[in-house]
Amino acid sequence: AWVRQRHFRHHRRVVHRWPPPLAVPAAAQVRAPASLKPVPLRPSGVGRPDFGAVQDRVAYVPAAVPRLRTERSRRGRKPRYMTQERRAAYSGLVEEAEQMCAAHYELSSQATAESARRCFEFFIDEYKEERPDMFWGPADLGLSWKASLHNEISLMIWATWMVRIGLAPSTVTTYMSLVRTTIEAELGWRLTLSEFQLRLPKLLRRLRKMYATVRKKRLGWRAEHHRKWRRLVGYPTTEPLLLADAVMCVAREGLARIAELAPARADEFDEQKHPTIGDLSLQEPRREGDLRHMVLWMLPAKKAPGKAHKMPVPLPEASGGEVGAFSALARMLRARQVAAGWHGALFDADGAVAGLPADAPLFAHSASGASLTKAEMVDFFAKAAALLGLEGKVSGHSGRIGGATDHFAEETPPAVLQICGRWDSDLWQVYTRQCIDQTLKYTVRASKCADTAVEEIFDDYTQPAVVAAGV
Repeated sequence: AWVRQRHFRHHRRVVHRWPPPLAVPAAAQVRAPASLKPVPLRPSGVGRPDFGAVQDRVAYVPAAVPRLRTERSRRGRKPRYMTQERRAAYSGLVEEAEQMCAAHYELSSQATAESARRCFEFFIDEYKEERPDMFWGPADLGLSWKASLHNEISLMIWATWMVRIGLAPSTVTTYMSLVRTTIEAELGWRLTLSEFQLRLPKLLRRLRKMYATVRKKRLGWRAEHHRKWRRLVGYPTTEPLLLADAVMCVAREGLARIAELAPARADEFDEQKHPTIGDLSLQEPRREGDLRHMVLWMLPAKKAPGKAHKMPVPLPEASGGEVGAFSALARMLRARQVAAGWHGALFDADGAVAGLPADAPLFAHSASGASLTKAEMVDFFAKAAALLGLEGKVSGHSGRIGGATDHFAEETPPAVLQICGRWDSDLWQVYTRQCIDQTLKYTVRASKCADTAVEEIFDDYTQPAVVAAGV
């Protein structure tokens, strides 16, 4: 009604106020022009029109609403959709749309869905005697409340089982979403009613808190761990030690997942997805006070299709020669240059690595040139942890966990930590671990606090109970 009044007011039409009176004289009614069509209106008790009933009062709206101010907007400039410079070619739009859709159907994108389906099939075979009917179908009148509850309980049993065997809550949620979508597409009907479907994420969050202590301890490779490991193995000179030193330093200092550094198999190496020699460059200080550093371009994992592109990861020289990724990469690349017959400078005048092909894998065996695999990199962490006697599950996130914990212990601002780790949200909190020195320091400071609360000063003031929303 408000839009209609504004439109008629603009065209100097007579508009009846809402709600209308009970009786309108015939002389007071407006004759509708030929270009207008009638729309029946009636009061609905709260002053809102009901367009579905035939009434004795008729208002009029244009059959074809004219475009108002198409030449210029109210601010005196053309709208963005009318700017010719912004008009893209149709072929370019089609090409970009096809690329984004193709990313959804890549083998790497389907691997998670296949893993989720195999996990669900294994769960069904494992408990087929205890729960032979995993899902109940709809009856003649649709899916019943009882069937929806049965299907929801089946999904929650599967989720509980996945958490108990050690899968991360994020993996459990992803597996449930993929399997549920696939099953509903194959069956042609929803497994649960809408109200239960809206409650399922809340149940998963409660499940995450319930079984938070059931998960295996995941090892984080810290800078102090690397120092102790270097003292035991000495200065790295052999190729295995050089590779292990470089991989563990880059994963920790660059907050990188192992999947971002190497493929699952050597023949699956892709220069668009994995680091190459050309992705590493040297950046000299441009002004006084700047730090000399390397920049490694890495492709972040777990990004939405169409948004994944390599991002720069600075690695400063000031980190030190014992635990710094700058020195570790320099030692590794120098050994590869010598093996390839290059005895010149490590970097050329432009800052690129000299003497090695730009499209070659950054982490590779010197003899064969084949890329390292994720299993080989995880094995570096496992052997180093065993040498130090560390407990915990070693995974491809060990360097990322250790690096995030070091940042957290050194009180890196949350925004900086999120940017350094290339997180899209505050998920970095899952990777940080409580540190004893930091906890004791703030506990001592809190015990010495003598500040006064505002509520104690003003008797008529009570602080509102505002709680930050969390998962």
